[in-house]
Amino acid sequence: MASNSRSEQPVLTVSESAADMIKSAARTANAEDAVVRFSIQQTESAVAHRIDLEREADPDDVVFEQYGITMVVEKQQVPLLAGAHFDYTEEGSTGKLLVSNPNLPQA
Repeated sequence: MASNSRSEQPVLTVSESAADMIKSAARTANAEDAVVRFSIQQTESAVAHRIDLEREADPDDVVFEQYGITMVVEKQQVPLLAGAHFDYTEEGSTGKLLVSNPNLPQA
């Protein structure tokens, strides 16, 4: 049986503002103890970064922490997310998640 791999070095990074936004979303969802899953969803015409709250890590996840949140990435997706950076900015009443990922072409 596979077991998750805890990593001292994060697969990807989040800014403090992105971590705060994720923590706020977890509180709103009554999921403060959730792990935060980062993934890539690919279709024929687009690639999207996903962030989901889950109860616990799966056996094939790489687990790491940053700014007080436990983050997970499925081992198979590590090459797609390695070195990615997630940031969050607010302009007026609008929040925007910005993703920089060196493994994917920039739009």
